[in-house]
Amino acid sequence: MLSIIIGTRNQMPINAEQSFIATSQRLDLDHLPPSRRFSVAPAADEDLPHLATMTARHIPSLQGTYLALERVQRYSHSILAIRNRHELVGCFAALLLNHAGFEHLLDGCLSIADPSQSHLVRPGETAAAIYVWALCIPRMAVGATGNVMQWLRQTTYARADLYARPGTPKGRTFMSQAGFRLLSGSEAKSLWVYRRPT
Repeated sequence: MLSIIIGTRNQMPINAEQSFIATSQRLDLDHLPPSRRFSVAPAADEDLPHLATMTARHIPSLQGTYLALERVQRYSHSILAIRNRHELVGCFAALLLNHAGFEHLLDGCLSIADPSQSHLVRPGETAAAIYVWALCIPRMAVGATGNVMQWLRQTTYARADLYARPGTPKGRTFMSQAGFRLLSGSEAKSLWVYRRPT
């Protein structure tokens, strides 16, 4: 389940979404420039407890998933920590799927809560597809979206389409404006896809 958090539960930054989503045009995620105000990199071991707490606080469906986050990170290094100049401010979590994992995703039998390592690629291996597990960008860290996409443009991931399931109506609107489309034939599974440039 994808949950996109922009702002805190009690306060939405003014025009946070509008700052990077043109409501009348598709947002070209792969050409978003990175922001100098943020850095994005695979989370260190000591970051994981804080990131797990952050995502669980903002995304109730991810409560109790620390061990799964830890296993995925140690295998794929695909949990990204988003920092400004002073502190950790957000998280992007992805499942970098191999061909078997991609097939399981399309069949609707991929375990999202506790994914098997047999369905994931190791760092340096080419991903067949990328499942967006969670995007948690509180407050004004929304500007780091370009930094996340820059990380996803590295050679082994640049051709892998992004897949996600919106968890809320706002998440569905965000994904539609960002260029995601409901995958044909997946209506029951609500699987959306963002096609990468070829």
